[in-house]
Amino acid sequence: MSIIARLKQFFENKKQSYEASAAMIACIVAAAGFALAAGTMGLATYVGPILSCVIFGGAFLLLAFIFWLIGRSKTNVANHELETAKQTASASVSAASTAIKAVTSKPAKSLSTLDTIAAATLLAFLLYLAGRKTPPSVEDRRTLPLS
Repeated sequence: MSIIARLKQFFENKKQSYEASAAMIACIVAAAGFALAAGTMGLATYVGPILSCVIFGGAFLLLAFIFWLIGRSKTNVANHELETAKQTASASVSAASTAIKAVTSKPAKSLSTLDTIAAATLLAFLLYLAGRKTPPSVEDRRTLPLS
């Protein structure tokens, strides 16, 4: 079997898997609809049909409000983390470019490219450590990449 045939078979299998998942979700949605209808009718025998529908509608509005609050808080957290990452990256780039300019602008002592790269790498690593929320533990220091 050629590579092209294998890829075609792979994508066909994936497509069929997604189709089966879509059908399953449709059945779950229909089952949930019937369960809600049964709950509404069951509650209607005690409080009446109008009040039953109002109670279920209010419950779903409450759920929607709770999900909206959760989504809003997650969005705020994500935006804060993105802003922090932007500031850290900006500071790192600024500090590294300043260090490279300072190292390469000294005419009295000629530095090699390797020295400049080593200084910039050390500075970037120190900025990375300064940007961490907690200091690295002993295990983190053991697993730091060497390259």
